[in-house]
Amino acid sequence: MEAPEVVADALGRLKGLLERSLDGLTPEQLTIQPSPDSNPIGWLCWHLTRVQDDHVSNLTGREQAWVADGWHAKFNLPADATDYGTGDSIERVRAFRAPDAQTLLDYYNAIHGRTQEYLSTLTSEEMDKPVNDDRWTPPPSVGVRLVSVIGDNTQHAGQIAYLRGYISGLGWRT
Repeated sequence: MEAPEVVADALGRLKGLLERSLDGLTPEQLTIQPSPDSNPIGWLCWHLTRVQDDHVSNLTGREQAWVADGWHAKFNLPADATDYGTGDSIERVRAFRAPDAQTLLDYYNAIHGRTQEYLSTLTSEEMDKPVNDDRWTPPPSVGVRLVSVIGDNTQHAGQIAYLRGYISGLGWRT
């Protein structure tokens, strides 16, 4: 298995976990915080999707779907490509309201599709190329950036699955 295929497989597994975790949740359930300083499901799913949209768009040189495809409007948020939740205050996290679970999942699926499309064209040799991103000195490689997406998305998808069980009492094998 080539490196891009490993990344594609890892992110494909997260897609299924998110689908199961979000299934049937109400907008109110998306805002539940087990403690005052914890992140709710809605914000976690939005954030992990925004990270993937930002990072993979940077790799492909495409405008983020958040802006280009109008996802920001579906979330009633500004078309700010730099806003993907990193560094948000707990007050901002608490104020976030996802329209519903299906919109969260639809946005994730759109980004997942863009990511899989990119990964299908990527070679293992290209994983070592530096990323054109002046936010980091030195810039990370393509592979490091993709591992960052996997790490962030895995962490938050696991938190979402845990919170789903906490909220609903329903669990499943992953």
